[in-house]
Amino acid sequence: MLIVLVDEDAPMARRVQKVLAKDGHTFEQVAGIAEAKRRPPAPQAEILVLMRPRPHPGDLLELRGLRKAATWVPILVILRQGKDRGRLDLLKAGADDCLVAPFSERELRTRVEVLVRRNVVGSVATLKSGDIVMDLVRREVTRGTRRVRLTPREFALLEYLLRRPGEVLSRTVIANAVWGHDFDWRSNVIDAFIKLLRKKLEAGGEPRIIQSLRGVGFALRERSERP
Repeated sequence: MLIVLVDEDAPMARRVQKVLAKDGHTFEQVAGIAEAKRRPPAPQAEILVLMRPRPHPGDLLELRGLRKAATWVPILVILRQGKDRGRLDLLKAGADDCLVAPFSERELRTRVEVLVRRNVVGSVATLKSGDIVMDLVRREVTRGTRRVRLTPREFALLEYLLRRPGEVLSRTVIANAVWGHDFDWRSNVIDAFIKLLRKKLEAGGEPRIIQSLRGVGFALRERSERP
């Protein structure tokens, strides 16, 4: 799924992304709640995670504005410190759930899964480009009539490309979204995964749909070329 991280607590943001990346999710990061309100999440986003060191009176007004600007996406607020009154105020202002540290990886993942499941009615269940179809519920990919079996990381990479058809995505953008803060910038891992993904998507002799732009990055385009 596409998770929007509203980062107002950098250490917490790194921890959250590291945990949720294990499930193959992709990420977009926003600098703060005010910017998130000005630039609401994409319609494909399935949850917004707002990280704050502690509740602040100004959060309530900003959160109400964000709730109005992004009515379709559940909001999980994560606090480093917080008392019951502050948490209740955040819920009244528009948050769907509130989690206070310390918490386990299992609890974080469960809270995210529950919020997304509640919101699944009316949400995007499949992504398509040309003859490629990704079922986000069953976690399956087909190309035409052929099933394409992907690892969780390959699935996350393809999902990120499918959510941005035609966009030219640099290696830095892809790394931040799919690999997160643990990415080794000295490696050629992105190129290696693109190669593996192409091999699986083109195993039946299908046209190439993931295009390379030398010195820039990659783009998923329906007007494909033979490999």
